[in-house]
Amino acid sequence: MFPHDLEALAHARGLSFSLIRFAGPQRVGHDFTPERWCSADEWSALIMKTRYTVILSMIAGAALGGAAIQGLHAQAKPPVYLVTEIDVTNPDAYAKEFAPKAQAIIKAAGGRFIAIGGLAGVGAKPVTALQGTPPKRVTIQVWDSHEALKAWFNGADYQAALKIGEKYATFRRFAVEGVSQ
Repeated sequence: MFPHDLEALAHARGLSFSLIRFAGPQRVGHDFTPERWCSADEWSALIMKTRYTVILSMIAGAALGGAAIQGLHAQAKPPVYLVTEIDVTNPDAYAKEFAPKAQAIIKAAGGRFIAIGGLAGVGAKPVTALQGTPPKRVTIQVWDSHEALKAWFNGADYQAALKIGEKYATFRRFAVEGVSQ
């Protein structure tokens, strides 16, 4: 007789006992072999044990993942913002000789402009005074760290460009660390 015939016969006689053939590979810790038959109760217990293992593994994985993300957020440093007020005395020469060169050096060093305003610059927007007299030109840059900012500012490329810029403008700079989110 085939297994499905045994189950049909048991069902026809009103028996609640069924046979299920376990045909998977032998597992460590179980006495199931490919040719062994088990009762529905044994099969149910095996399935429930597997389900609990999967559920507990998922919960443990979620907890570990959450802890790892929390640790990464705690290690993240807030960015550093550099605000530069620029009093431009020769807008044309400043725009041609200094601004494009300085902007390229800043970008290459890892700085990003988040605002450029005022006279004599590539992509400059108007500066609006809310109180006091606005500078002729202002830029706001964002840097990953004070170290990166200092490395750019003290670098030979920027210092050479700055000598050109100082012919056409005076600079006032402020660096401030951003607020942690």
